Amino acid sequence: MVPGIKVGKIFFALFSFVVLGGSALAGGFQINLQGSKQNMMGHAGSALSLDASSVFFNPGALAFLKDSFCFNAGVNLIFPRVGYQESNPGFYTAGNINKYSNPIVFYSSFKIKPFTKWTFGFGVNNPFGSSLVWEDNWAGQFVIREISLKTFCFQPAATFKLSEKIALGGAFNYYSGELILRKGIPVSDSTGKFGEARLDGKANGFGFNAGLVYKPFEKLTLGIDYRSQSTVKLKKGNAEFSVPSALADSFPKTSFTSQLALPQVTTLGLAFSFSEKFTLVIDVNYTGWKSYDTLKFDYAFNSESLKDTKITKNYKNVFAYRLGGQYKLAEPIVIRAGGFFDMSPVQDGFLTPDGPDANRVGVTLGMSFQPVKKFSIDFSCMYLETIKRMGGSYEAGFWGTYKTIAVIPSLVFQYSF
Repeated sequence: MVPGIKVGKIFFALFSFVVLGGSALAGGFQINLQGSKQNMMGHAGSALSLDASSVFFNPGALAFLKDSFCFNAGVNLIFPRVGYQESNPGFYTAGNINKYSNPIVFYSSFKIKPFTKWTFGFGVNNPFGSSLVWEDNWAGQFVIREISLKTFCFQPAATFKLSEKIALGGAFNYYSGELILRKGIPVSDSTGKFGEARLDGKANGFGFNAGLVYKPFEKLTLGIDYRSQSTVKLKKGNAEFSVPSALADSFPKTSFTSQLALPQVTTLGLAFSFSEKFTLVIDVNYTGWKSYDTLKFDYAFNSESLKDTKITKNYKNVFAYRLGGQYKLAEPIVIRAGGFFDMSPVQDGFLTPDGPDANRVGVTLGMSFQPVKKFSIDFSCMYLETIKRMGGSYEAGFWGTYKTIAVIPSLVFQYSF
């Protein structure tokens, strides 16, 4: 056994990934794949009334949907590639071995006569969720071997149309997730095989988002959406350790609890229609990541090696900038394209391989096709990559250079009337 090892550090990646699960897709923990049409335009669209996905982007926009009923359902396929290179001498490299993950989208909206000023909606999506698998014997195995996160957000929403120019809406957000983590322990048996920690847990939390849409004149639409800070609680995580029997007392099976304040997000959006065929959209997101400053863990059982811990994260508030447009090529076909620049909240000295985060850029492209009346299909593809980042973590004591590339095709079906 390595003298002085603190098993508490093993838990570092578990709850970190609750909010880093989507780090291949957005700064911090946000996975920006919440609407197919918005995905095509750099994930911008808080000022547009495109379909029922406004439940997520801006509930106020639901009031301006033309159809009384709208239903969207589909899937995104994320094909990630995360690369690592050691700092010195720089000969060693490694990469993730997992192939893909598949976050879903499901939205519906409806109006009830004669209360046509009201629009109601419901959404289910995966705002946080991804997976990252490294080889068991890679250089960073004591920081992370494998991590998997599946989260769902359930959003009932309601919107009231104050006038023909302005509408206000809100949604209640319930988050539910499951996590699995594997990482090596620097103790070995007689064959030289290192130990392993496997952790799993369920987390949940509550929040809301509220949005306003204003149309000062026919061609211009403005939108603002606010997503509240939420406290996500992991009430009873489970930890199991595979170690030589002589060390079993130092690595007891136990449970733990923790909680984290997820950041507030404010989005300002603009949509301008140059003509009946062409519309330009701009979104700016401001994420209050300063709320993610520390992680605390309370273990049900403590030993000399396993103590309650407090880890400093020291995130900073950041912006993301999104630009896109749509063009009606023909009556049944709309093409869309866009791009984005998303800043990382992770400061130097806090970069880890369980969620290697960096500033990222992306381009998007897609098409909506209506083969028959009332039914349409959305095809889109997003390509993103992070700016190569050299750094590491003082807590984990692991350093190197990281680079992430991801390709994300998506397919969504829509029925409306």
